[in-house]
Formats: sequence, structure tokens, C-alpha cells
Amino acid sequence: MIRRLSTACAAAAIGTALVAAPHVDDGVKVKPVRAGPGETVEISAPGSCVDPVATSNAFHGVRVPLEPANDRPLGRAGIGASTTPRVYPVKVSCSGGSTITGTVEVVPADTAAQESWGAVIAAGGTLVVVAGVGIAVWRARRRRTEPHV
Repeated sequence: MIRRLSTACAAAAIGTALVAAPHVDDGVKVKPVRAGPGETVEISAPGSCVDPVATSNAFHGVRVPLEPANDRPLGRAGIGASTTPRVYPVKVSCSGGSTITGTVEVVPADTAAQESWGAVIAAGGTLVVVAGVGIAVWRARRRRTEPHV
């Protein structure tokens, strides 16, 4: 009885905390967070930011207007071909004068290419493992259903 009561109290406390938790606006997002010179990144701002415009030295001073999309305004910007590798702030200005900031890390072009291949290799490895498990299960079931001679 006490165990059930404590479990119910814990569930109620967790439920209350989840419902009462305020929505936290997480600022500017840049995807991918690491990009090489010449690559394109996607910038998004919180939905509460009206008429957002993004700027960064990584974009060589180009002003990038963010357009409404789902719940967060979005825009795309190219990393300049001669941009020096380092972390750059990405500032988004909203109407009314407020500014929010995110970052993008510019990496050497060869590093960016290696990271892209790393993701492809990891996905391929996962596919091989999943296929191997599927074949093992299929063979195990087949053995159980085959008549013994």
C-alpha cells in the first residue's frame, strides 16, 4: 500500500513539473554547427523574433533575412570560400532592436569533407549490423520450423 502511494506521489510530482515547466526559447540555431569554406548553413531564430536578419563575418558581411517556416524563421547562408577556420558569432537582429546570438565553427575544407564521410561510413556500418541481425534471426527461425529428417 505504501509502495503504491509513493509511486503515485512520484508520478504526480513528475507530471506537475512537466506541465509547469516554462517554455525555454533556445536562441539562434545553426546547422550544421561545423562547416567548411564554400558550404551552406541553415540559420533559425526563435518564433518570437519578428523580421529576423542574420549576420556574421563567416558570411562575409552578407545580411541573411530569415523567412517564416513552421515555428522558427529560417534562412540559408554560404560560408565564404576564404573564411579563416575558427568559431564565429552569428547575430540575429529582430524588429524592436533585440539581438540574439549563436555560433558557427568554420573548419578547414578537408576536415569538413572527412566529417561528411564519417557520417556516411557510420550509417553504412549501422546498416550492415542491422542486416546481419535480421539474417541471424531469419536463420534461427527457419531452423526451428524445418522438419528433422
